[in-house]
Amino acid sequence: MEARRAKALDLLSRGWPPHIPLPLPHPTPSSSTTPLGGGGGSMHGGTGAAHTSVSSASAAAGAAGEAGAEGPAYDPDHALVLCRMYGFRRGLLFLYDRLRLPREALQVYMAAGDYDGLIAAVLKYGDVARGGDPVLWSEVLDYFVARHDSNPPLSDCSGHIMQVIDHVERSGVLPTLMVLQTLSRSRRLPLSLVRGFLARSLQRDTAAAARDREAVSKLASETTALREEVSRLRTKPRVFQNSRCSASGAPLELPVVHFLCGHSYNLRQLGDNERECPLCGPDQRRVLEIRRSLQAASLQPERFFSE
Repeated sequence: MEARRAKALDLLSRGWPPHIPLPLPHPTPSSSTTPLGGGGGSMHGGTGAAHTSVSSASAAAGAAGEAGAEGPAYDPDHALVLCRMYGFRRGLLFLYDRLRLPREALQVYMAAGDYDGLIAAVLKYGDVARGGDPVLWSEVLDYFVARHDSNPPLSDCSGHIMQVIDHVERSGVLPTLMVLQTLSRSRRLPLSLVRGFLARSLQRDTAAAARDREAVSKLASETTALREEVSRLRTKPRVFQNSRCSASGAPLELPVVHFLCGHSYNLRQLGDNERECPLCGPDQRRVLEIRRSLQAASLQPERFFSE
């Protein structure tokens, strides 16, 4: 039995090498009945049924040399139907992986009750650094909490719940509030299971709030100083006492251009841009760009709160 399943998986792999892209969508009778959910159904029939499944998979896979640039050498929808029909879980996982359907792959593990496989799969498909979907972690946590909280309980999932919480805490893929809301729906999970996670989250939030208050205080003092400087420039005369060009270091010779920032230049050093200080201009443009972006963001409050 295992040898036949291994042969079927080998045929699927040979017919869809890693370099072949996804096939273009095309209307087929099988595509309308393609199962997208789990696939952990039991094998039915005897040795003949298993032999039929391998033969059918062989026919669907075909020869690897027939694979073109358009897609694999077989119809993925047909292969999915066959794998689901004969309970070929490894084939389902292979096809869902190649079709980039991580949520359906997780459903296969959930239907089979394979907790360790589910953890390994969500580590693979929920890796944000590689473009994974962080929402998968929320779905896996929901699944473990529901299994642990069932009546009667299907199994003790506290260890796997802690694995998910530990990863979420290390990577930050989910907000703390979302994790706590999911855990709060359970009637069986003890508070001691998440006490450490909750305490560390509060410590991080407290430290972040303290850093934010410090940054706000610093920016407020800088803003006050800048306003005082602007007021002095508007109401009081400024004496320029520079004797050397701020660009070349050469002695200043008439005609000379003085800027309110305190820099002075020989006119020949400025070229055509005599209205902007060459040293302070880039910083000024950056400040103006930040101001424009903040003004644009103020018109989109929904985006602000979503971030």
